[in-house]
Amino acid sequence: TVSYRVMVPVASPAEADGAVSLMLQRAWYASQRAGLHLDNVKSNREEKQAYIAEHLPILGASLGLGDDAIATMLAGARLLPFAAGEIIQAPRSVPRAMGFITDGEVEMFVKTDDGRRLSLGELGVGDYIGASALTRQRMTVGVVAVADTVIVAVAREAMNVIVQQDHRLARQIGETLEIRRRAAREALAEAAHGVR
Repeated sequence: TVSYRVMVPVASPAEADGAVSLMLQRAWYASQRAGLHLDNVKSNREEKQAYIAEHLPILGASLGLGDDAIATMLAGARLLPFAAGEIIQAPRSVPRAMGFITDGEVEMFVKTDDGRRLSLGELGVGDYIGASALTRQRMTVGVVAVADTVIVAVAREAMNVIVQQDHRLARQIGETLEIRRRAAREALAEAAHGVR
């Protein structure tokens, strides 16, 4: 058995209950993403697989993918729930999967050198994140959950198989990636000149 102790500095006693509640919520979501469950509680693996099997074909069809491509996505898919306020992808990280939003909403952002967070807009159900997983490049854009959000993450290896066979989708993902990078560059340039 492994046990952990976490210490969280709190500004005042009045904030202690809220801080503990937030930590418990974040720990719960993180444990769900890691595939953990409470002792003596049945794993909901079958429910997660059913959710993926229901939602991923809809997303695949919206991308113009056929049955074989959708089957490839299903084989490499995981369900990842996030609480509102959780960072889904940090700036300058290299994602290992593309994430498809099936519930909730996320905000894309970029950080300035002085630590300010600049919003680049929101994404919702049907949108995807983590396209730089395919290029193995660091993301300039970060992603945070605006509301409780569910992501179906499809492993890099599975998505690589699909885009190698579907050049139209590869171009579409590449264009989306470039649009987001350009938005990040422009926001940082404006912030540097004091426009924001």
